[in-house]
Amino acid sequence: MQKMMQHVFLAATLVVAGSFQTAYGQCTTPGSLAAAPDGSGNMILSWSDTGADSYTLNLEDAPGNPEVLDITYTGITGTSFTSEILTPGFNYKFKVRSHCGGDHSSWSSFYIFTADGDSVVIGGDDDSTGVGGDDGGIGGGVDDSTGVGGDDGGIGGGVDDSTGVGGDDSSGVFLCDAPDGLMADAAATSATLSWNMVDGAFMYRIKVEDGSGNPVDFLTHGTTGSTSFDVSGLEPSSNYKFKVRTLCVGDHSGWSSWKPFTTAPLRMAAPVMESIYPNPAADQVNLVLLPAEVNAQLQVIDMTGRIMFAEVIPANTTSFQIPTAGWPEGMYRILLQNNESKPLMIAR
Repeated sequence: MQKMMQHVFLAATLVVAGSFQTAYGQCTTPGSLAAAPDGSGNMILSWSDTGADSYTLNLEDAPGNPEVLDITYTGITGTSFTSEILTPGFNYKFKVRSHCGGDHSSWSSFYIFTADGDSVVIGGDDDSTGVGGDDGGIGGGVDDSTGVGGDDGGIGGGVDDSTGVGGDDSSGVFLCDAPDGLMADAAATSATLSWNMVDGAFMYRIKVEDGSGNPVDFLTHGTTGSTSFDVSGLEPSSNYKFKVRTLCVGDHSGWSSWKPFTTAPLRMAAPVMESIYPNPAADQVNLVLLPAEVNAQLQVIDMTGRIMFAEVIPANTTSFQIPTAGWPEGMYRILLQNNESKPLMIAR
């Protein structure tokens, strides 16, 4: 009885905030949990090295996050994990435990952070009030069926330590499918990206990057509950690509294949007079125009306001000639439909 009391006291006193390491069975609970952006829109989750064979990480939504997220990654052999599925500005939390020699430690305390923001340590979770971890009670072992030492998922629960179901991009078996049917409806500086609906999806994660031959770097991420996503800030006549992954309850899919797309050339709502020559003119004046998407009205008036010439300039016109033979010498103004005007001198 005295030995049992000592065991309980030891387990209880070792379960504290995430910056400390605790012993559970033959494994040490990871400490020093941290989260930091990697500069590419992802978050690097890290913890102390306990000398374990591998680690299991549980990632969940935190208070204030409208998403529902609860994913467990198993078989992690290093002391960090890069998550690509988080939405910038949203709150998340993660915890870690060690696996060694057929045993596992208790869970660390949750570490709460904001994706692509300042990470904040929030001490304590269900581990801090329990003895020897949130699932299992006192003692070692990894067998859910016996309830000793407790493992979150177990075989059939979607998170199996031995098989890596629900694991990471490189080796996991995903419980939901990646979207297909990716399409892009691109304008000059924006695009609407779309894909087919996936059964069981509650949200989709999108990544957009600059594509082949694009001299301007571009990277953006987003999350949406629909099957389309609007992206802006693009360059005209430039190449981009995007991919999508599904978020479903307790898991996510792998990324879809990249879908390339090209933005449209920049088009003006009305033509712009880039130059006029010759000026002064005699029998004809030439206009060099930046083309427009629609037809536009052009007029030439003299200094009394009399209309000397009027014509419709067709859409996409880049040059135009105005006949001026027989016009009196003097000053005129060329007016476009968008109220742009330029002076014209007729001299003989």
